[in-house]
Amino acid sequence: MARPYIEFIQAQQLDWAKGLPGRAFDDVDARILSQDGETGAMSAILRYPPGWSRPGSHGLAATEELFVLDGALEIGGVTYQPHHYANLPPLYARQDARSPRGATVLTFFDRLPEKALPAAAGEWDLARVIPHVDVVAMPWEWVGADDPNLKHLGAGIKRLRRDPETGETSFLFCSGPHSRPLSGYGRQETHTVVEESFLLAGEIAGTGGLRRPGAYFWRPPLLRHGPFGTLTGTMSFIRAVGGRLEDTWTADEIAFDFAPKHQPFVPAELAEAAAKEWTPPRW
Repeated sequence: MARPYIEFIQAQQLDWAKGLPGRAFDDVDARILSQDGETGAMSAILRYPPGWSRPGSHGLAATEELFVLDGALEIGGVTYQPHHYANLPPLYARQDARSPRGATVLTFFDRLPEKALPAAAGEWDLARVIPHVDVVAMPWEWVGADDPNLKHLGAGIKRLRRDPETGETSFLFCSGPHSRPLSGYGRQETHTVVEESFLLAGEIAGTGGLRRPGAYFWRPPLLRHGPFGTLTGTMSFIRAVGGRLEDTWTADEIAFDFAPKHQPFVPAELAEAAAKEWTPPRW
C-alpha cells in the first residue's frame, strides 16, 4: 500500500505521540505526517525534549533526512540549528547525539526507522551523505523568469540534495509577496513523481485551500494542482520522491482566488483534523 493522497493537513492539528514505529525514537515526541504502510517510510516532526541525549555510536537501518525547525540538535560534535539540513544514509554512524535545549526537527525516513549497528566510515553510501548544511548561508537561485507559468511567483530555489541515481531532489522554494497569475487565471501543473511539501513560512492559496506555516501535503503523480498565489510570500521545503521533478502544464486555465474554499483531500483518519481551517494567532 502506497502512502495516501494528502492535500493538505496543518501539522498543528495533529496530536503529539510518544515515539515512532520502529522503536528507534521511543524517547522523543512525534507528529507523523504520512507513512507508507508497506515499507514503513514516513515523514514526521520530531520533538526532542531539553536534555535529550544518546551517548556513544548508533545507527539506523533507514536514511534520515532532517531539517531543523526550532532549537538545536548535536550529532558527532556538529550543531544543527534552525534551518540546518542533513541527509544521513543507512548505517551512518551518529556519535554522541544530544539536544541540551530541545529541538523540533522535520524528518524523513525512506523505510522503517529501526536501530542498526553503524558501519565503518568507508562503508557508508558516500554519494548520499550530506553531513551538514547551513541552509541560511546558501544563496537563492532565482528561477522561472523565462517560464510564463512561474514568472508571477518571483520564485527562488535552494537545492539541498539530488540523488545520483534516481534524480530525487530536496530543496527550499520561495515566492515573493503579492504574487498571483496576472490575468486572474492560471494553468495547472502535473508531475510524473510524488511531490511532498511542508510550508515553513508565509501563506499560499491554491489547491485545497489556504495553506499556512506547518501545512503539509503528499501529492501522488499526475494530479493536477494550482494555480497558486500568495499575499505574504512563502518558503517551503519540497521533496520529489521517485525521480526527477519536472513540470507539465495544462493548456486550459482556471480562475485563481486569494481566499479559496477550504476543501482538503485527506484519508479518513485525518478527516476530522483537517475539517476546519486552521488560523494561527495574530497580533
